Amino acid sequence: MKSMIGFVALILALISIAQAKDPGWPRQMKKDGATLIIYQPQVDSWNNFTDLEARFAFSVTPPAGKPGDRCYTGGRWSIRKTTWSRSAI
Repeated sequence: MKSMIGFVALILALISIAQAKDPGWPRQMKKDGATLIIYQPQVDSWNNFTDLEARFAFSVTPPAGKPGDRCYTGGRWSIRKTTWSRSAI
């Protein structure tokens, strides 16, 4: 019973550490007065754990006072090859 309580305590500690490091969505980055916001990626499919199809939206706001000062939005759709190892599981 003590080992089970220790195991549950370890899992809860790891979960709290993982949540503390995750900044959440959307993610915002600023550089030289410009702002980039990336929204949470959406996975459409991951066939056989090798072909990943995903998409995400983003917005870019240039530094204030620049010509054409407005927000640009867009999306990205991507297909990527991935690898995984059963020994890492």
